[in-house]
This record gives sequence, structure tokens and C-alpha cells, in this order.
Amino acid sequence: MSGLGGLGYGSALEAAFAYVLGPFGALALILWEVELDYVRFHAWQSALLSLAMLLVHLFFLIPFGKGFQKFLFFCDAILFGLLSARAYKDADLEVRYQLPVIGELAQQWVEDE
Repeated sequence: MSGLGGLGYGSALEAAFAYVLGPFGALALILWEVELDYVRFHAWQSALLSLAMLLVHLFFLIPFGKGFQKFLFFCDAILFGLLSARAYKDADLEVRYQLPVIGELAQQWVEDE
């Protein structure tokens, strides 16, 4: 069963917030959640994914313009929503759904802390 995190909410809710609130939620959880590695993993993965998506947005801004940015934002929302739902669902068993490369890096950082 998911425990209470350092912020007083369940680990399922905190892990889901790491994605729902985007880079701001991820940063807040990285700074304030020190007890639960499950939550910290999802916070790091969300932060790294946010950075990667920012670079994708910047890369495609000049050649495709603002119209393509709306499509990318839609893709971002779907991806973060799916990851949030997955983090919430998997919290009881503490199964960490890892994205390629980003998830492995987040896992390594949590283990090194």
C-alpha cells in the first residue's frame, strides 16, 4: 500500500502530481519530498521529460512555426496525462514505469541519492 509522503499526501497522488503540474510540480517534489524514492523517481523523470520536450518545442519552432507548437502541446498533454495515470495506478506495488533513457537516468539518480 502506498504510504504518506513527506508532503502529507499519499505516494500515488504525489507521483501523479509530478506529471500533472509539469516542471513546477517535479521541481517542488524534488526539493521537498525526501522520504519516498517512488515519488522522487517520478519527479526526476517528469523534470527530465519536461526539459526534453522544451528542447523539442524550441527545435521545431523556427521551421514549422506556432501552428505545429499546438500539436506538440497536445502530444505533451497526452503523454504527461498517461504517465500521471500510470504513476498513480502503479503506486501500490511501486512499479516504476521507465521511459527509455530518461527513466533509466532518473532511476540512477534516485539510487545515487
